[in-house]
Amino acid sequence: MLIYDFLKICHILLASIFCTTIVYDVYYWIKKSNYSIQLLQKHVLYIIIPLSLIQLLMGFTMISLKHYDFHQKWILVSIFGFPIFIASWLLFVYFSTYSLRRKSLGLLGFAIFTLFMMIFFMTNKIM
Repeated sequence: MLIYDFLKICHILLASIFCTTIVYDVYYWIKKSNYSIQLLQKHVLYIIIPLSLIQLLMGFTMISLKHYDFHQKWILVSIFGFPIFIASWLLFVYFSTYSLRRKSLGLLGFAIFTLFMMIFFMTNKIM
């Protein structure tokens, strides 16, 4: 189980970096400058997308190492929440690029709500 523990620690550390990047991007989005939109796009391309894919792969690996059933609620919420979060975040960045602030704000709220639900279900392992 040493591999599982190592993966879990890495999973949590990468999730911390992932969430910190999102908070940083939202802070700069609120400032609303052209530089912040470019920074937001770079973070999506170089940090958020790669880290989210690594998180997904590490999650599947940990699930298979512990032989969890894929029908548990916390796993289903994580699996279905992942594409919902990514789509919401990408649409948030798209609408932010074209200064559609109201749509961006709604998508941002939906993405953050989805992320919080995923974290809540994974932390508590709600069956």
